[in-house]
Amino acid sequence: MHPAGDFVPLRCDRAARSRDWGQVWTCNLGVWRRDCLAINGFDERYLGVGLEDSDFVLRLIRKGIRRKRGDHASIVMHLHHERRLRPPESRSSELFEELLACDRFAAVVGLQQNLPLGEI
Repeated sequence: MHPAGDFVPLRCDRAARSRDWGQVWTCNLGVWRRDCLAINGFDERYLGVGLEDSDFVLRLIRKGIRRKRGDHASIVMHLHHERRLRPPESRSSELFEELLACDRFAAVVGLQQNLPLGEI
C-alpha cells in the first residue's frame, strides 16, 4: 500500500499546482508534441541526471502550458536502470540558475539545433 493510503486526487486537485515546476520528474510526464516543440524540447546542455526536468517544466509553464498532477491516478511503468550521476564537469546547477534569472522559455540547445527542419 502507498504511504498516502487509498487516496485518489479529485479532478479539482489535479490542477492545484499547475504552475509549480518543483518535484516534477519527466519519466512521469506526458506532453503534447506541439507544446514540446514550442519550447524547443529539452535543453541538451544539461549533463547527467538532475535539473533537466525542472528546466523543461519551468519553460512549459512560462509558455503558458499548465500541468495536471497524476499522483495515484495514472499508471506509470518505469524500467529499472542504474542511476547516472552528474559528471563533475556538469554545469547543470549554473544553467538552471541562469534560467531562473530570466524569462526565457525556449531551450538554447534543443530540437531545432539537432534535427533537420523536415523532421521537426
